[in-house]
Amino acid sequence: MLTLAIRYRHTLLLGSLLLVVAVRPFLDHRIFGGLVLEGLLFVAVVAGGFATIASRARFLLLVGLATGTFVTRIAFTYQDDDVFWLGAFFACYLALFTVVAVQVLAFVLWRTERVTGDTMRDALSVYLLLGLVWFMAYAIMELVAPGSFAFGDVDITRRDKIERLIGFSYTTLTTLGYGNIAPATRQADALTTLEAMVGQIYVAIVIARLVALQLTQSSSNGAEATSR
Repeated sequence: MLTLAIRYRHTLLLGSLLLVVAVRPFLDHRIFGGLVLEGLLFVAVVAGGFATIASRARFLLLVGLATGTFVTRIAFTYQDDDVFWLGAFFACYLALFTVVAVQVLAFVLWRTERVTGDTMRDALSVYLLLGLVWFMAYAIMELVAPGSFAFGDVDITRRDKIERLIGFSYTTLTTLGYGNIAPATRQADALTTLEAMVGQIYVAIVIARLVALQLTQSSSNGAEATSR
């Protein structure tokens, strides 16, 4: 099983992230739904670690952050969703996915020399990870400063607000912007603006990098064919 996980780690990373985005709205808030969602997130973290983290120190960092996430998850569950522990939980996940995103991005931009299926999968995974990273940041901001985001005239609970922020994160990342949720403070506005900028810059840089790699690869293949 471990051998298969390592072999298909790039596919597992992308697949688990896609499932997090796709199935999250259809999971209830009770224990089973939470376990499924966090199981998918765990698979994404492990796959990201296997895919990109070469040194032992970085892998231990990933394990430490994952352990902190697990501990804070238990703490806020048994503290009746205490705001402090809930915020700590999101902070651990924020750090965890930031580390994974940076490592995968480094792999795509600097540690790969050929455009392969794994390269494409990792590039897509980073884009999805960016949306999750900003979602965690939005959740922390709403917990620390309630009212940072306006949800229209809909009267919803704190949990529902946080749930809807993940969709808001991806519409901001893609600059789609439905307008159903909007930043209501200067701090929230700055954070959403930064996400929109990063989303556009990321696409431009990654496409340029992949095109450059493909051209270099084609030139090398052409030179080898000519020499024969």
